Amino acid sequence: MTTRSYKNAEYDQFFNKIADIINERQAPWRAKAACLGSTDQFFPTSGVSKHHIARIRAVCQTCPVKVECDEYANSLEVSRLSGMWAGQTNYDRRAAQRQTVDA
Repeated sequence: MTTRSYKNAEYDQFFNKIADIINERQAPWRAKAACLGSTDQFFPTSGVSKHHIARIRAVCQTCPVKVECDEYANSLEVSRLSGMWAGQTNYDRRAAQRQTVDA
């Protein structure tokens, strides 16, 4: 019998929320995403290094659905979105949102 630690339960809850958001918007383009199957890298549960972010951005730059991903990420409330989307972190998206409001 396998027991789950609190951290794993938290991890599962986090990704279930992401799945709900994706299902809400019915984003079929996700099946073509370069990050497909790399959830732990693109949606980490703790802080990541600048090197890790750079590696993720490199994958996003070559992704065939980067435009759709960016549009999707920008269509949601920033507070509901976690992880890297179209090569942007939560911080990047919040900064862009602030610039849009200030403009």
